[in-house]
Amino acid sequence: TGSTNYDWRSPKNDLLWQGNNSINNPCPTGFRIPTIEEWEEEINTWEENNASGAILSVLKLPLAGKRDWGGFVSNEGTHGFYWSSSFDGNSSFSLFTINTHSQTNLYYRANGYSVRCIKE
Repeated sequence: TGSTNYDWRSPKNDLLWQGNNSINNPCPTGFRIPTIEEWEEEINTWEENNASGAILSVLKLPLAGKRDWGGFVSNEGTHGFYWSSSFDGNSSFSLFTINTHSQTNLYYRANGYSVRCIKE
């Protein structure tokens, strides 16, 4: 990664996590990375729209922190970042959760976030 690119792959390839049989799918057979719409639907099932709701959900999403595009690890125990398979330019959508709220946002792909696989 470079400070001018912010994408984790050069040349960029938007199709790496698109569905169960995609190139480089990090999930086991029969599973895939959720879309941003699926993350938004998931948030709506939580009793609370925050880190408590995330950890108490069926997916049990912890506050694992992140590795930023420069290689620094931070936010363990205070923030949760989870990639989706949805993208826009050099960024991809993800679920972000902290003690006060959860939301979806675009972030640079060169960041290292957690993934949660869902059944196809």
